[in-house]
Amino acid sequence: MQFVLAGALILSAAQAEPGDAGQSPQGDLSWLEGCWSGSGLGGAVSECWMSVPDGRMIGAFQFVNEGELGFSEMLMIGEVEGVSGYHVKHFNPDFTGWEARDEQVSFPLVSVETGRAIFEGLIYERVGETGLRVHLDMQTTQGATRTVVFDMNRTD
Repeated sequence: MQFVLAGALILSAAQAEPGDAGQSPQGDLSWLEGCWSGSGLGGAVSECWMSVPDGRMIGAFQFVNEGELGFSEMLMIGEVEGVSGYHVKHFNPDFTGWEARDEQVSFPLVSVETGRAIFEGLIYERVGETGLRVHLDMQTTQGATRTVVFDMNRTD
């Protein structure tokens, strides 16, 4: 099954002040720091997040199906080219990129609430003390949009 990520509306927000580790320009996302694993897209998923002193968050994601890496992603929550949001670059198992060298898929920020970050087409929400649920709007090759849910638990 092949999917492409759904497009989104562009929004922007103010820059974080240096030294605001875990505090994104949009709000407190320190609860997201650490590693998570679970299921989604019919396989096993895991991702890890780190805060950066300038207020951004950097992460990595992997999708494993039947014991083999399906794809991986490098992630960033912060500002890129004036768009404050969630930004991702995808990689095949051989580490060749899906996007051009200077491009990424972006999900502009909508809002950050306690335990919840909402981006256009993407929602991260804390579930209890150790759970994470991610809702991702994906577009099928036929043009229909569907929401895929990833359920993960903290592993660190």
